[in-house]
Amino acid sequence: MYGYLNSFILSKTFDNLNSFFRKKFFKFFKIFFVETSLSVLPDNNHKIDSVNLEEEIKKFEVVFNEKIIPWTAQDNLINQIDKLGYKNIKFLDIGAGSLSLFAHLNNHYKNLNYMYFDLPKYIEINKKIKKKFDLKNLFLIENLDTLESNVDLTYFGSSIQYIQDYKILLKGLFNKTTYFLISLTPFFNGEKKDDIIVKQVNLADSIHYHYILNLDKFINFMGENHYTLVNKEISKKIKFVNFKNFKKKYNDMSMLDLLFKKNK
Repeated sequence: MYGYLNSFILSKTFDNLNSFFRKKFFKFFKIFFVETSLSVLPDNNHKIDSVNLEEEIKKFEVVFNEKIIPWTAQDNLINQIDKLGYKNIKFLDIGAGSLSLFAHLNNHYKNLNYMYFDLPKYIEINKKIKKKFDLKNLFLIENLDTLESNVDLTYFGSSIQYIQDYKILLKGLFNKTTYFLISLTPFFNGEKKDDIIVKQVNLADSIHYHYILNLDKFINFMGENHYTLVNKEISKKIKFVNFKNFKKKYNDMSMLDLLFKKNK
């Protein structure tokens, strides 16, 4: 059955369904991702046409005022940071989107220096929010090559899988970061197979493509660059995600949170 469903989801017919029918399809079959034959992510993947200032302000204020945990933060993120022992933490967030995570961390840490990197459209909107709320400990990074100071923790909250050349990006940060936290990211085990690219269809209003990373090769890559895996957890943020349509083609496919520390 899943073979036919996978083929249908990969088709243009599925793409042309309106969001109402795609939502019904997902609700019934609960298929999140389908493997493609792509070797690179498509151009304009995860395209952002526009960012609404008022909506972004609302996202920021909801977290800041109501002290909820935003989507981009794993549920135990604060505990993870506390275990590292920092009183003054320099935190680099890659692909954060809104400033919800900044608001969340700012509610917990008095001495937070939060560095933000994302698409230019988000940068421009967040410049206005920074000015409106006088956020002196928020630093918007337009080019990671210009990052001058070292950071304590670089965080990828469900973002690294959408980055085409994520290894090149990481290499540019290896001498500037003590810890890397890769969160809400799909992985599989296996020494032979490289990362695979999947079509993501659980979001009714949009279709995206991203990697499912080879865990063994990713850990080896980090190790070759002098970072050791110090904590591995199954992500509990998405409570009902499944990979049932992959059958037994890949071992132990799951959403993970991985913490790496720079070797001394």
